[in-house]
Amino acid sequence: MNNLKTRLSADARTASINLDATLDAPGVEALMRKLALLRARMRPDVPHMHGQDTVLIPEENPALTTAALRDGGVRLWLRHRGYGWLAWKLDESRAVGMARYIASRCVATDGQAIEFIGDQIARKH
Repeated sequence: MNNLKTRLSADARTASINLDATLDAPGVEALMRKLALLRARMRPDVPHMHGQDTVLIPEENPALTTAALRDGGVRLWLRHRGYGWLAWKLDESRAVGMARYIASRCVATDGQAIEFIGDQIARKH
């Protein structure tokens, strides 16, 4: 992906992008990662809350995996058919809060809570 040329304006509000390439699926993924890193440097920042104008590409029942981290917290991966695998590092309190929130809303027909995020403490990363 060396043929991708980007230039961020001095105020970080616009980017010039030049690319002349034929890309396979991994090449598109590499391009998306590079563009995501470019966007992370731009202003304004991505809003902390999504709004009515937010364009969403929902993924129904994505593949999901978690792993406990050696330094504490949890790594959460979600698979999106367009964006690929996205990963987040959650501190322990946020991970526990998320697990409790989801578990409180996932009740099986027999009234028992469904375990959504399992404990993978044995697989520390």
